[in-house]
Amino acid sequence: MNSEKYVTYQEAQQWARDNNITNSTAWRMANRPKNIPRTVDKVYKEEFEANGRWIGFLNSPYKRSSHFVSFDEAMKWARENNITTFKQWKGAVLPRNIPSNIDKVYKEEFEANGRWIGFLNSPHMRYNQKKFVTLEEASQWAQANGIATKEQYAEVKDIRPANIPSNPLYTYKEEFVKIGGWSGFLKTTVLRNTSHIERLLALVLDSIFAPSNDVHTRHKAIGASGKKYKVDIMYPQLKLIVEYDGEYYHRRKENSDLAKTTDLISAGWHVIRVRETPLPILDKQWNVSIPQNKKFKMRVESVLLHIAKLDANKFINIAEYRSQLYHILENLDIVPYIKQLMQYKEFVSYDEASQWAKNNHIVNQKQWYGAGAHRPSYIPGDPYDFYGDEFRMRGGWGAFFQTKRVANKSVSGIST
Repeated sequence: MNSEKYVTYQEAQQWARDNNITNSTAWRMANRPKNIPRTVDKVYKEEFEANGRWIGFLNSPYKRSSHFVSFDEAMKWARENNITTFKQWKGAVLPRNIPSNIDKVYKEEFEANGRWIGFLNSPHMRYNQKKFVTLEEASQWAQANGIATKEQYAEVKDIRPANIPSNPLYTYKEEFVKIGGWSGFLKTTVLRNTSHIERLLALVLDSIFAPSNDVHTRHKAIGASGKKYKVDIMYPQLKLIVEYDGEYYHRRKENSDLAKTTDLISAGWHVIRVRETPLPILDKQWNVSIPQNKKFKMRVESVLLHIAKLDANKFINIAEYRSQLYHILENLDIVPYIKQLMQYKEFVSYDEASQWAKNNHIVNQKQWYGAGAHRPSYIPGDPYDFYGDEFRMRGGWGAFFQTKRVANKSVSGIST
């Protein structure tokens, strides 16, 4: 709805009061000027919610929104009246200067103090002292849990301890801004945001198409529209781009991924999209689907076979590199590439990775691969490949998860 043709919220409110309109029914039946909307709750949504909805907007005798008390005073009132649940709060008879929708009126303070658990005197709450850990400690907690974006930080509210603020910007204010905002708080770099499998794939492709990729950086390609795009892997001499679409980061991004691809293709680029299941295929000819729970070697192999197929069908021409591609395919050994990754990122030892799995109650491969979005960057995504002989000699997955199921070392040393 276009609100530019309407007067401001305050002007609409003043008109209602000048005309003695005191309830929503009278408002909807009133003969209003054209520049005053009937649906004020939609046109002025944020102001309408923040000021007590209809009671605040109209000159109601029951109006409570003119002069609300502070957030701390409202919280003190709730505790003095032993209100400890959301249901009790909604059923309480509130003073006129305390709003019922505190989550809207005191939005920032409400979020920063743990929402309803922090506001109410709940027996489960740990906000009584209203003490948060230091900025550095909160930052370390986020990194230890593999949180790399602001969106991920918001999504882990169910596992975030009570002494870790939900809104570090509001809690730490200038200190948070001083360290560089969210990127400084999460210690995020492009390398950290690049998945292990994506970096590994880049190294393998480099060994075929020449080492033009540095996994510390992403490349930029220009689309037909003139827009510059960051791409995962790029070989300008072949006009070839490979985008790795991880299931976690690309869910519900089909439209933007497709628009980006179309613009790049129009500029003459060949774009291969590697789509982790269950992401849908966007182009049957150019996309390749790979299961995210398969081993690194199998996933990389699927991409190489897809490139070979595109070449065989003359969709791309890699004549200069064809023999090297088939040589790598026939003799693919993923371990040297994994070791090469270590010069870019230090991974923890086998014992530390195993302990991390135990601490997070991970007891099988399905849980391990399912925890990918929350696994810290210093924990390898595929310990079977990364720790190699040590992993197998120790007893495979059963030993790694510290369960009673240990692989038969005398036969193969590999758990199934």
